[in-house]
Amino acid sequence: MKLIMNKYLTKAFALAGLVLFSLSSCQEEEGNVIDYTPGNALMISGPKSVEVGESKEYYLNMNIKADDYDWSIGSGATISENAANDAYVTVTFDAAGEYTLIVTKGDASGELKINVETQPAVTVSYNGTGVLRNGVSDTVFFNFTTPLSGLPDFEVNTDSSGFYPGKLAFTSGTLGPLVEVDADSAYAIYTAGNGNGIPEALFQDITSNETFGSINVDSAFVQLYRVDNIAPIVDLSYSSLYANDSTVLKVTATFSEEVMPDNPTDTTLLIAFEGAGVEAETDTLVATEDPLVYTFDYTVNGDSTGTLNVSLENVVDLAGNEPGLVRNASAVTIDNDNPTLSFADAVDQGNGLVSISMSSDEVGTGYYLILADGADAPTKATEFDGDMTMSVSPSLSTKTINVAQGDYDVYYIVEDRAGNFGTISTKEDLTVN
Repeated sequence: MKLIMNKYLTKAFALAGLVLFSLSSCQEEEGNVIDYTPGNALMISGPKSVEVGESKEYYLNMNIKADDYDWSIGSGATISENAANDAYVTVTFDAAGEYTLIVTKGDASGELKINVETQPAVTVSYNGTGVLRNGVSDTVFFNFTTPLSGLPDFEVNTDSSGFYPGKLAFTSGTLGPLVEVDADSAYAIYTAGNGNGIPEALFQDITSNETFGSINVDSAFVQLYRVDNIAPIVDLSYSSLYANDSTVLKVTATFSEEVMPDNPTDTTLLIAFEGAGVEAETDTLVATEDPLVYTFDYTVNGDSTGTLNVSLENVVDLAGNEPGLVRNASAVTIDNDNPTLSFADAVDQGNGLVSISMSSDEVGTGYYLILADGADAPTKATEFDGDMTMSVSPSLSTKTINVAQGDYDVYYIVEDRAGNFGTISTKEDLTVN
């Protein structure tokens, strides 16, 4: 009996709920009496730490487009609202301090605390190449990220390096007093000394002015001009170490470090040629993609014999040091003398083998030409076959070749290392059995 009663009670409650839901729906349709209120807290998103002078975007978390949000912030910062959706704003901070960004819409409101300051730091710039040699002075310029409340303490760092942990700072030369240009820049005169390296300047007690938060930095390091007292070295190389009149030599100059013109009003590095066998000449080195490598195509203009001497002019390294060593400056021999064939012979060894023997008064290349008996004799060096060659020198050289049976005429000529040819030898009869 109890179970039956519960069953009827359940049906009764369900029916009552259905009636109440129907009545509520009718009331909502007719009078719109139900009002949804999400709450009164507006949540702002955006950076909470900003540097002076920066502009940052802030927005409401729900990001609902509306035209009646009211934004405000204290003096020292300005707000620019987004014309399309003022749930977004951009705030520009012109002074250090703690700001409260506030937004309201009716009874709803929200706020965000923002801290604005800039830690002072220093950067450095130099004149020219940024490299000096012993005794040379130049101005070092210092720029601070914020205006300062006053000039900081300033000296050459003679203690631990600020750039190479665990090492002592490189010290060289002298540093003049720090001279203020304006609230965020200054300069000093540095004079380089001995050694090779980069000295450092030490700033202590750097403090920004009130607008930037009066932030203090105990110390900061900057590098001064690099000191270079090592003279550059140049290695000269040539397309050939022997040349005669009208030969084009490619000369390559490879420096141990970057170089520049010694005369600042000039933009060219010069190479000079002189010596027995050539007329003196000075011309401009040509730069390549490698800043250490320059080239020049030199045409020999002399008909004598001797040594070509090469030198460089108007060339210094970035510190102004002139080249201390020019390697291979006198490595090229100018030779306009024709070589002489000292000995030449072709001997049948049997079985189709022939031995060719030659010698010359100069080191070079020997050419031999084997023609059928009675063929026209050669009159020019270009008629000799480039494959029929052998190295020659004052010592006798011998080469064995294969030759078919028959009667032949043999001719010889020699060429020295500068490209000069001797005279063509008289005909030599050769029979191969």
